Amino acid sequence: MCSFALDRPLVNGSVLCRSKDEAKGSPLLEAIFSFPDVVQVWVSGDRVTVACSLPQPWETLARSMGEVVRKTVSGENPPMGVTREATPVEDLTERVRRVLNEDVNPGLAQHGGHADLVEMVDGEALVRLSGGCQGCGAAQMTLSLGIEQTLRSKIPELRGVRDVTDHGAGTKPFFATEGKTPFQR
Repeated sequence: MCSFALDRPLVNGSVLCRSKDEAKGSPLLEAIFSFPDVVQVWVSGDRVTVACSLPQPWETLARSMGEVVRKTVSGENPPMGVTREATPVEDLTERVRRVLNEDVNPGLAQHGGHADLVEMVDGEALVRLSGGCQGCGAAQMTLSLGIEQTLRSKIPELRGVRDVTDHGAGTKPFFATEGKTPFQR
C-alpha cells in the first residue's frame, strides 16, 4: 500500500474504488487504475491510499504515481468526477471494531483467541485479547505483526494499537503473576 497526502481535500467523506469499472468517470481513479496490479483506491478527505495485489517497488512506483496524482488533481476537470458522491466517514471507533470483527477475529478464532476494542484514546486503539490469546507467549507478536498491521492497512490514520490485556489472568497463562510459568512447578 502507498498513501499520498494532498494539500486539500478531494471529497467530504470517503470514496472506496475496487476496480477499473468502478473508476470510470473519475479522472483520478482512472489514472491510478492504469498502473499495474492496482486493486483498490481509497480517497478520504485529503488522502489517497492505493493498494496493489502484488508487492511493488514503491520507491519507484510512488514517484510515478505521485506525478499522475498531482497532474490529475491540478487539471481542469474535477479529479473525482462530477457525479461521484462520497460516503460519510464512519466513526474511527466503529471502523476499528469492524476491522477487528471482519478481518482479525476470524484468524484469531482458529487458535481460540479473540480481540476486542476497549476504547480509543487520541487515535490509538486499546485492545484486550481473550481466549487463547490471553497469556499467550506470542501475544505481543500477534498484536504488532497481525492485529496492528491489519488495522493500519485498513485505517491509515490510526495512530497505534496498545494491548491492555491482563495476561497473568486466566487458567494457564504463559505470563504467570507469581513469577512462574505453567512449565515451572
